[in-house]
Amino acid sequence: MEFCPNKLNAHLDQLLCFIKQFWCARMPLWRRIFLVQASMVLLACVALIALQQVRLERGLLDYVDQLEVGKARNVAALVVEDYQANNGLAHFIGRPRRLGHLIEAGRRDLAYAEIDWSRRPPNDGAPPPHVHRDDRRPPPPGGPARPDAFDFVERFSLLDASGTYLAGNPKAHPSDHVLELRTPAGRIGELRLERLPKLSNQWDRDFLQDQLHASMVIGLVVLSFALLASVFLARKLAAPLRALSLTAQRITDGDFSARSCISRQDEIGELAKTLDKTAETLEQVRAARQRWTADISHELRTPVTVLRAETQALEDGIRKPDAAALASLSNEIERLTLLIEDLYQLSLSDIGALDYHFEKTELITLIDAAVAAQSSAIAQAGLQINWRAPTHEIYINADARRLAQVLSNLLSNSVRYTDRGGQIEIAVTQLVNPSLSENQWRIELQDSAPGVSSAHLAKLGDPLFRADASRSRAFGGAGLGLAIAKAIVGAHGGTLSAHHSILGGVRMQIDLPAASE
Repeated sequence: MEFCPNKLNAHLDQLLCFIKQFWCARMPLWRRIFLVQASMVLLACVALIALQQVRLERGLLDYVDQLEVGKARNVAALVVEDYQANNGLAHFIGRPRRLGHLIEAGRRDLAYAEIDWSRRPPNDGAPPPHVHRDDRRPPPPGGPARPDAFDFVERFSLLDASGTYLAGNPKAHPSDHVLELRTPAGRIGELRLERLPKLSNQWDRDFLQDQLHASMVIGLVVLSFALLASVFLARKLAAPLRALSLTAQRITDGDFSARSCISRQDEIGELAKTLDKTAETLEQVRAARQRWTADISHELRTPVTVLRAETQALEDGIRKPDAAALASLSNEIERLTLLIEDLYQLSLSDIGALDYHFEKTELITLIDAAVAAQSSAIAQAGLQINWRAPTHEIYINADARRLAQVLSNLLSNSVRYTDRGGQIEIAVTQLVNPSLSENQWRIELQDSAPGVSSAHLAKLGDPLFRADASRSRAFGGAGLGLAIAKAIVGAHGGTLSAHHSILGGVRMQIDLPAASE
């Protein structure tokens, strides 16, 4: 029958395809985990039993081999005695049974190691003269010879002092056990014992078989407990994942109030916390979107309502189309235009689409230009402005146009919301906090009363947010300027935050990184 590699590869491909289809089929996760764990435990048990059996057989073989080496020493002692009795080893040549008798005697216990030649047929010559005959001694124990006795005899080789073969097995092997034969006069030869190639004794094989059966029973018990533990562990691992899946499905369906309610200190617990945090964030985003929709509708409705009322009054003849009416219409249109432009700018900043042109910019000059642009409005509001800055030049990497927009917005807010007769202060300082980068500059713009409550400070940068009546729509603006300014400062790698001012108003703080060398 010829071997066909193509057919074998085809069968292997079919087997792999079946395994892939079986594994990818719709199967509960806990069953997959159980199958993996059960397979690993089964392979581990089979490998352990196989390795244990091989090692046990190897160890038992070495042990039996060492026992036979001990018996071979008894044989060597008998050969030395025979040498002394016959003045040499030449009488072993051509008489193989003489060495066989000595080997059989050496296999017996030390108490019966002497050979009783009176009980053996004298076809091998007279017994050695040193052997004491004692017919009253019982016969050697053990009954009939063991099945491996003949193999043991055939594994011996007897050589003289020059290495010439005399009797026994003529085939020598480098791994043979070598026992030197010595007398007080010196070395007379050597006795070689071939290493045991395998366990030939039925008793030894039965012992190995019993050990294999015992190992298999123990392996089955361990495997049973392992499978039960695998089922428990697989279900325990899959249960929180199933709960997370249900929670994620509820979130996907729009129920952002869903929570996993899993309290664990492992990776699954971290995943549950992340999922709950995601649901909370989505819930806040939805609430913010709803609030945005309501606020934007309200902000757009106000100027549109005014425009409609003004236009209707002109159409009905209630109001004459004079310069005052046209100015009122123009103001409402301007207000609506600014609101739409702010919304557009804020949407661009949210998606990161605002265009920036960063370059090395001198900060003091930029602030001077912003203050100069607002000087007329500051004077009309009856405010006093003071600002402190280092005498040397300060450079930052910035888009001068966008950063000027931020400064103009902050100054406009201070002018719009600060009581008449108040003051505005601007300060530029270098950050010296060791926990922060040394190459940062802080711009602080603060004004006098009225101030903002602590609960509203953190929300000043939120779109369409107004703190209270003192900073309401009556003063102009739609509450989008600070949100746009915060986005611009963030694009510059800085931060914009609101704090209480020592002057009684609000202190706006901008931290910007300095220009790299």
